[in-house]
Amino acid sequence: MIRLYALAVATGGSPALAQVVADPGGFGAGTAALTGAITALTGALVWVSKAVWGQEVARSNEARTELRETRAELRELNGKIMGEYAPTLARATDALAELTSALARSGSSGSR
Repeated sequence: MIRLYALAVATGGSPALAQVVADPGGFGAGTAALTGAITALTGALVWVSKAVWGQEVARSNEARTELRETRAELRELNGKIMGEYAPTLARATDALAELTSALARSGSSGSR
């Protein structure tokens, strides 16, 4: 046990590292391999997560850009409708009012 603590001091104060150095075939080798595998798997998962996150951010930015373009096109078309079709509709309304008035006059003069 004293030897283990002496190794812990020699390896920087880590009893686990001292155990690996003192008994490489028992606790150390299997645990180190398992820890390495878990670390590699964790690193791979972090890398994949960052890649997927980046793709989703890019898709979100594309969708926002498309939405802005669609809104601008909608505003342009609404302006076109108000600028071109609204006056035409107003003239048509005036024409129908004149027609109704003319028909009312001709109907009252014909009944005399």
